[in-house]
Amino acid sequence: MATISLTKQNRWLNAAATILSVALVATPLVLPPCGGFHGGASPMHCQQTMRSELGVAIIALAVAGLGWSFRNATARRIEGVAFVLLAAVIVILPQPWALSICRHDSMDCHQTAHWLSIWAYLLGLTGVSIALLSSHAQPIPPADPWENRLTQNPKEAR
Repeated sequence: MATISLTKQNRWLNAAATILSVALVATPLVLPPCGGFHGGASPMHCQQTMRSELGVAIIALAVAGLGWSFRNATARRIEGVAFVLLAAVIVILPQPWALSICRHDSMDCHQTAHWLSIWAYLLGLTGVSIALLSSHAQPIPPADPWENRLTQNPKEAR
């Protein structure tokens, strides 16, 4: 049975999560709802929703950045679950029963929400992959058998 290194296994998945998080942060800035984040006396629902989406996307980017330093399987599983939860929040925010966006389908916020949903679904799938693959990964044993014995049973080493 071949063992898989946690760092090699999740390098591509973490790169995908980082790219998707950057896309989530960039989408409301590139495709701004209702002409941008500036509003009159009372901003529209879509502007408040997109500001919230941007905040959640920044948190996802921070988790993706931290993911590059995670070395053990438990931390990777937690990272995967965090991506799934953040993706769920991003998908839920524009729903009519949550913060909502404009009711008119021709408004710009619908296009922004559409792209955010696509990136969020992909981030959620990446999070599921990270969590599942981290729970099945086994670290590569050390080359020295004595060192392996020390790490498996510390009482025998004394």
